[in-house]
Amino acid sequence: MSRKSDSQIRRSAGIGPRIPEWALLLLPFIALTPNFFIIPDLAYPGNATLEVAMGWTTTALLALGIAAIALYRPHLEPTRRQIQIFAPLALFLLWQTVSLIWAPDWAEGVRVASVWFAFTVFFGTGLLTLTQSGTGRLYYALTALALILSISQAYEYRLYGNEMFGVFFSHGITTELLALIIPLQIVVYVTNRSRAIALISIATAAAGGAAIVLTLRRGAMLGILVAFVLVGVALLRGWLKPAERWRVIAVAAAAVLFLTGPLMFKRDYFIERLRSAFEIRTASVGHVTDIGLTSRLTKWFTTLEMIRHNPVMGVGQGGFSAKYGEARRSFVENPLYARIAQASEAEDFDELRSPQAHNEYLQIFAELGLIGILLFATFWFGVLRTLWRARSSDQSVWAIGALAGLTAFGISSAMSAFSFRFAPGGFITACIAAIGCAAALRETNTSEQQISNFRFPKAAAIGLLSALIVVSGAMLFRAQNVLASQKTQSQNDFRYSLESQSFNDSVQRRYRQVLHYDPANSGAHLGFALLLYQMKRPAEGIPHAEYALMHGYSRPYTFLVLAFLYEATGDTARAQQLIDECLASYPRSLITRAYNIVLLQKLGENELAEKQQRILEEHDRKNGRSWFLALTMKDEDSDAAAKREGLMTPRGLEPMLVRGLVHARAYHYLDKPY
Repeated sequence: MSRKSDSQIRRSAGIGPRIPEWALLLLPFIALTPNFFIIPDLAYPGNATLEVAMGWTTTALLALGIAAIALYRPHLEPTRRQIQIFAPLALFLLWQTVSLIWAPDWAEGVRVASVWFAFTVFFGTGLLTLTQSGTGRLYYALTALALILSISQAYEYRLYGNEMFGVFFSHGITTELLALIIPLQIVVYVTNRSRAIALISIATAAAGGAAIVLTLRRGAMLGILVAFVLVGVALLRGWLKPAERWRVIAVAAAAVLFLTGPLMFKRDYFIERLRSAFEIRTASVGHVTDIGLTSRLTKWFTTLEMIRHNPVMGVGQGGFSAKYGEARRSFVENPLYARIAQASEAEDFDELRSPQAHNEYLQIFAELGLIGILLFATFWFGVLRTLWRARSSDQSVWAIGALAGLTAFGISSAMSAFSFRFAPGGFITACIAAIGCAAALRETNTSEQQISNFRFPKAAAIGLLSALIVVSGAMLFRAQNVLASQKTQSQNDFRYSLESQSFNDSVQRRYRQVLHYDPANSGAHLGFALLLYQMKRPAEGIPHAEYALMHGYSRPYTFLVLAFLYEATGDTARAQQLIDECLASYPRSLITRAYNIVLLQKLGENELAEKQQRILEEHDRKNGRSWFLALTMKDEDSDAAAKREGLMTPRGLEPMLVRGLVHARAYHYLDKPY
């Protein structure tokens, strides 16, 4: 064991300098902060309540850092290795901030950057302050978190089966966090000589593994299997010293059970999920379909098109959703992707909001360009290299446990839309990385640590942290406004009356309050546009629908809303132009294709209308015809016509949201058949 440096001696001299270290124990529990209200249908992309909690936590940690430096330290003295790890992260965060200059959706960019800002503060605090005893305490806090998440997953599965949405947050986020924490539990179980601690660790790992199996998230399961392999290699090479041989056998049995358990308990569902991960399947246009690999490839190749057009600078932090429709058009037009485009999901059923890339690395590349992805990779390479170098040291338990957990999380991130875009990932990844790196650096050669240590004067350190508090405060202020907006918007979306003006007026007042708190709330803009359409005030609704379209809601539904609004103002040509743009990006949308035929007929473009009719029939003749009837007749007449032709009545068409929109158009604006 190497001799402690002067800064380490000062840090361990009393409770005062270690207050930030003790504060880290709260992070796993703050990460469980749920929303205390019903999330709006047209919701903010993140978790508003948790992001406020994250903002307060970040600000508090920075304030504690100032207090500790002011009262107890003559100066701040990070080691050369700490600086090498931390510098790329700071530059990555700075590049995110710079990219907001050209980002098409600054609000989403600030939201994602705030997660990274919090991660930076949490990780930096752990890297600089975690002692050996503090590492153990933080491990116990993460153990409690894993048990809580596992129990919540099992409870929800018992109630709802495979239809799970998450108790604290989505089950996708829950599964990724468990994949991050479980490997460290396994390593502690194998190596810790205390049988009580070993029992708690294996129970936690077993509960977490069972929770992952319940949802069969493919990325997390693959990550856990790779982590098992890494731990096995560490045992074979002697980097980990098992406390008892039978524990190694127990872990090997657990790995086998984790691999075969889905075949034993959820065979059909597991085989279906496995097959869909490797087969390119064609979606049914008439209804929603889970097509696994095809859906992922559609998003990944769309992301590659975005990267191809913005390779160096990217589209700006948080700009992926805003640019998705534009990139989707490039994907559809590229002959290299023709097979995938033809097999892609039924677009009328895809989410209202533009999806994420479902690959963290591709999305970072798309948003932050080559510069951003290189800074991201440099930081994580430094972290993993630090952990790897400590694999055979006295701190190998923490180093290998963190390395295995981060590897599992990293593999899951290649197939996920959650990792560093939602607050829980920022909280818990920082904890695991800090545990491993702080422990690994304790084993760094004494002379290497003490040579070239950088002395940060007390005044400069306090000044820097004070500036960061100002930034954190600004992010917190934004998060609180978002939370107030989301609470006010709750249960307000898609609520309107076809006849009661007073009811619509009350909903309108609520939307104005929503947008007062957060003018960048694109979901509320879309909801307000829908309400104004019902109130027969289409000209007022157009700016709101256009805002939503340009800020993350570039899906067929929003194109339809905006086109309906323009049609209602008499600008049929602009409505038809919008529908052409929509079909260029989403050619398999039945309702959009049917509406295009209606608009072309109104404009007297009969030859083009006939061409669109042939395409519609190739996709789905019966459902396409039903949509056409719904767009050209009042409800009673369209139902009667559909029955005569042996079609599904428009009242039974899916998706329901589109059907409701078409129904409102027929009720308010369709005075006579076309």
